[in-house]
Amino acid sequence: MKSMEHGSPRRSSRSRNRDPTRASPARLSPIEVKVEESQAPAVPAGTSQSLLSVNTTESNVEKAAKQEAQVMMRIAELRRAGLWTASRLPLCVEPPRNKTHWDYVLEEVKWMATDFRMERHFKRNIARKIAAAIQKQRRDDETDQEKAHARLIRDGKRICASIAKMVRDFWQNVDKVVEHRAQEILESKKRKALDAHMAFIVGEADKLSSMVQEGLTQDRGSKTPSMASRDDRNDDDADFCASESESDDEVTIEREEA
Repeated sequence: MKSMEHGSPRRSSRSRNRDPTRASPARLSPIEVKVEESQAPAVPAGTSQSLLSVNTTESNVEKAAKQEAQVMMRIAELRRAGLWTASRLPLCVEPPRNKTHWDYVLEEVKWMATDFRMERHFKRNIARKIAAAIQKQRRDDETDQEKAHARLIRDGKRICASIAKMVRDFWQNVDKVVEHRAQEILESKKRKALDAHMAFIVGEADKLSSMVQEGLTQDRGSKTPSMASRDDRNDDDADFCASESESDDEVTIEREEA
């Protein structure tokens, strides 16, 4: 289209190298696109305004379609002749534009936007890390408090158990001491009773031996039958008294044990 507007199409270097016998674009005649104006049929004077507008729109559309068809046909002819390249024309190299104050303002705004975005992300990450650290510290403090409370309860239970064991051992020792003391008292009472009984028996034995000795010292030849019978009665009385003293000793021992 640009080549048609300028009046002479350009050939690419590839087409020139491929077909050197063809004429150069300077020798070719300019391309002319003729568009025939369609003659509108005569309309009667009695048609309405709407019909005129519809016909005008249709005529414009037909005119554009015909012009487009002619342009496409001409392009096809040029392609068949090898004068129409498929690639677009190269753009003209424009000189570099100098920076203005507005360009510096835009660069500063862009830099500030990037800096603000990075600072916002940095602060957000720092806030997230600080919140996580505070939450962890709070959780650790609660865990330490729970452990300290459990440790305090455990230590209290252990101390109470040790004190209870000491009290139990003390009273067990007291019971043992009381039992031992009662056993000693009972043994001492038994010993005393046995000693008293032994002393009584020894005394009675001494009495009997003295009585027997006195009886033996008497003149045996001067004894009468009446004296002999009296001696027999005395022997019986001594036996009876000895048995009574033994029964009294047994009763005394039983009372002491009770």
